[in-house]
Amino acid sequence: MKRLPLHRRPFWAKRILEIGPGHAPFVGVTHAVDKFPTNNEQRAGDLNLAAGVEFREGDLEAIPFGPYEANEPGTVNQSNSKFDYLYVSHVLEHVKHPEKAISEVNRVTERGYIATPSPLREQLSCPYPFVGEADFHRFFCWRSRDSKVIHVLEKSADRLGEFCGCRYGLMAERLFKFQRIDGLELESLMPTLSKETRVYFATPLNVVIHSSFVDACADGACAYRSVKYVTFWTSPFTYWVSSRLGRLRAILKKPI
Repeated sequence: MKRLPLHRRPFWAKRILEIGPGHAPFVGVTHAVDKFPTNNEQRAGDLNLAAGVEFREGDLEAIPFGPYEANEPGTVNQSNSKFDYLYVSHVLEHVKHPEKAISEVNRVTERGYIATPSPLREQLSCPYPFVGEADFHRFFCWRSRDSKVIHVLEKSADRLGEFCGCRYGLMAERLFKFQRIDGLELESLMPTLSKETRVYFATPLNVVIHSSFVDACADGACAYRSVKYVTFWTSPFTYWVSSRLGRLRAILKKPI
């Protein structure tokens, strides 16, 4: 079972909802929603819930819990209060309508945690050349400095291999060429924070849908900021803490 870092855990929360707990839910969850309770095609194992967790089938775009403004069809026996905390780990990138998903998040809770693969990781690991039906992840997702804004960009063949011209984008493009073209394995060597978008939020959350990585960067929302964790942990002052980071640093010193 997963846990947040100690200083991030919602010890005060009594009602905790997780969307898409899968085979490795978070500790302390009291309620859970999963779209595929018996289908493991998009996860690594059987759905695993602790005893006593109240479960309902559903998804992030239509959460079957939480307060409703009106008595809508199918909303019988719903709780009238928001959850104290919400976990959404590696689910948002799967949805069809991210703006609807974020609206649902705002409806059911005031605080929570959202995690997705970073655009950098998606560029290094998703099917290449891009085949849409072979990838369950529909969107690149990231956050800028504002923790109340989540940025998304729909995946396509045009977006895979697209990088902006800022220092983060240029470094991401270099990593892309090393792995995708030269065949070097970088993803397993990279620091976790470079590979994951993590948002500790207090609602209301907002979502911004972009048309390209270049346009997003021009708007001040570069998708590749997580590459800074690669450059920091492979600097001359830090890479020695791990042989893995030493190997990554050696690769980065290669000419393109």
